[in-house]
Amino acid sequence: MPLLPSFLGGSSNETHDEKIPETNIHLLAGNDSHLKDHIGHLTPEQQDALDRFKALLLEQGLYKAATPESAPNYDDSTIL
Repeated sequence: MPLLPSFLGGSSNETHDEKIPETNIHLLAGNDSHLKDHIGHLTPEQQDALDRFKALLLEQGLYKAATPESAPNYDDSTIL
């Protein structure tokens, strides 16, 4: 007997409740609030703070920015 409910790809003849958990409703409704504070979804103030932090790390020798020949040593999500 599959362990997944049908909305996650399991069999539709499951015996347990197949209601979508309340915590996942926003994913189906197109609400992207779960992305808040993540890369690509920062407020202008948050992006500015990240940029200033990266500049400080660069100044301290703790961050290597991307160049045409190489990627940065840390991506923004790691720094964030």
